Amino acid sequence: LLCVTDAGFIALACAQHRVFALAEYWRQRSPDALATLCADSLTKLVASRPDPKQVYHANKGIGQLFQQAGQYAAAIGYLQQALALAEGGRDDGTLGYAHLAIAWCMRHSEQYTAAIGHASHAIEHFEAADNAEGQARAASVIGLCHWHLHDDEHALAHLRESAALYRDVHDAAGLAE
Repeated sequence: LLCVTDAGFIALACAQHRVFALAEYWRQRSPDALATLCADSLTKLVASRPDPKQVYHANKGIGQLFQQAGQYAAAIGYLQQALALAEGGRDDGTLGYAHLAIAWCMRHSEQYTAAIGHASHAIEHFEAADNAEGQARAASVIGLCHWHLHDDEHALAHLRESAALYRDVHDAAGLAE
């Protein structure tokens, strides 16, 4: 239990794109109990004055774990902290994915207008980074949010854009979605 709530361990897992392997442990436990342990661990990590990238990855990883647990409000909080840290680096790919993660959680917590805003920012960053797959994902989120808002015309336009981008990058799973 200590590893799966340790901010340093989560940061390492996130940096290695392995945070989703931890999600299985989270599914077996109460996210409320894990929340306090993660918050305490993150506070200790920040107090130790680590490399800012480690704090970014800790926030992102904890946010992703809450996202996987369906705890979107908690996820959004951590992901917004990760976004704030990423804004100092000005890496368009990182910023795009930070905005996209927040948009995804906001969509699932029915904050459609806010989700569209974050997904739109994600598209801007993905365009600057020449990342068509990221653009496809963000356009899909925007389309689905418009669909939930009963704005079918905009929904269809964004979903068609997403499908074309997924087709261009040969992502059959994204295209199927």
